[in-house]
Amino acid sequence: MDVLSRYWKIYRISTSQKVGYEHRSVPAAQEFIKQFSNLDLTKIQAVLLSYFLGKNPAVDAISRAKAGLCLRCYISETILRACHKIDNLFEGDKSFTYQDLLKFVLDDDGKTLVVLDEDGKNQLIVDNNGETKTTYYKFFSVKILQTFNANLESKMILDNWAFLKTT
Repeated sequence: MDVLSRYWKIYRISTSQKVGYEHRSVPAAQEFIKQFSNLDLTKIQAVLLSYFLGKNPAVDAISRAKAGLCLRCYISETILRACHKIDNLFEGDKSFTYQDLLKFVLDDDGKTLVVLDEDGKNQLIVDNNGETKTTYYKFFSVKILQTFNANLESKMILDNWAFLKTT
């Protein structure tokens, strides 16, 4: 699978699939990520994070939200892997499966455009006109991005952070 496809394919909950999740293409993310295809993979993630976190004032709300959507797609695979890992850690006689965990952490619809407010504390929905409004439902994937600090001395990578936050 193309490495860039992680930025435009999302794992999300599915009641129609026996495994409890589905892997879907997100056209808005696929179109958005194309503009960065000439960059090194590590730079792509850094640019997407800077857009999403509002570090570049020239980037509009819709572009910020689409950068975030790409990142949400990217970490959805890590979130799923973490759920499988938790399931494997508690093998044998247990009262839950990884599918039971999915509804708490794989809750992203892959459609809603979301940005963070100026303080980075609240999730805001972005409409087609670039207007933002408060949302009461908080996507777990956005919470992961909200708390990720790429500038930490530990040099934690986004995959490891998403795994850690999920487990």
